[in-house]
Amino acid sequence: MSSIAVRERAFVPTELILLFYLAGMSVLNIWGGTAGNWGRRALDLDEIEIMVVACKTAEP
Repeated sequence: MSSIAVRERAFVPTELILLFYLAGMSVLNIWGGTAGNWGRRALDLDEIEIMVVACKTAEP
């Protein structure tokens, strides 16, 4: 059995907001959760998944 190197990158909310802005979008909300346990609640720094609600405001 061979191994495969995998690189993952985590993002903090401020980085996500900047990335969305650079893509011409405005972030309306950021919520945290895990599959099967979503809700409109504050984001914890150890969240596995993040839901971003955004709208297009400009061209990138």
